[in-house]
Amino acid sequence: MDFQIPVQHISIDDGKAYIGEHRVKVKMVARLYLNGATIEQVMEQYDLSAAEVFAALAYYHDNRDTFEAEDEKLKPLIEAGIRDTQARLEQMRKRATNKDE
Repeated sequence: MDFQIPVQHISIDDGKAYIGEHRVKVKMVARLYLNGATIEQVMEQYDLSAAEVFAALAYYHDNRDTFEAEDEKLKPLIEAGIRDTQARLEQMRKRATNKDE
């Protein structure tokens, strides 16, 4: 039986984990899968092989604490962005309502 040489699917660039040449972040693959997508759906979404998806998920699980700590750091920025977006939407609704009157 002939075995292939193992392939390195994950690369690190600027402190972020990516899937090889695709430049898809491991975090994006893991989130899609953890939010209920099947392996096949993740493969289709990002044009990846099953091996690449499984490698991303394995890397995510091996480094879960790091990913979660990064998410915690970003949480205040995300929440501020949500508040800002909601305020802008409310302003737009008010303007639209005033135009209709």
